[in-house]
Amino acid sequence: MYKRIKKRKLGRTSAHRKALIQNQLRSVMQNGKIETSSVKAKVLKAELESIFSKVKTTKEGDLPLLRKLYTIFGDKELVKKIFLLGKKDVKISTKKIGFRAGDNTEVSTVEIVGFKVMRRSQLKKM
Repeated sequence: MYKRIKKRKLGRTSAHRKALIQNQLRSVMQNGKIETSSVKAKVLKAELESIFSKVKTTKEGDLPLLRKLYTIFGDKELVKKIFLLGKKDVKISTKKIGFRAGDNTEVSTVEIVGFKVMRRSQLKKM
């Protein structure tokens, strides 16, 4: 029975689940939009909201948060993007698209509203 279990297991081991979520977080922050199954989209939206709320409430030079974000995203440009977006009021939307052809799984998009793809040259100027 699944009483009082907070996390979605997604049919994977804990290490595989962690890697999956990190990869999807990286993809969303690079492209602004990702298409995935609806169950994974719910987990991804919760993770994104958690990260943006931590960035919004933190002080400017919070070293533990920076280290955690570097381990998740692995790229300084992505962490800069997160801090730039985190200071604004960020909305994350999930929209159901339809069903996947192969296994008839419900597919959704996760999108950061107001996200503009920044080029590396724009990030270096900041």
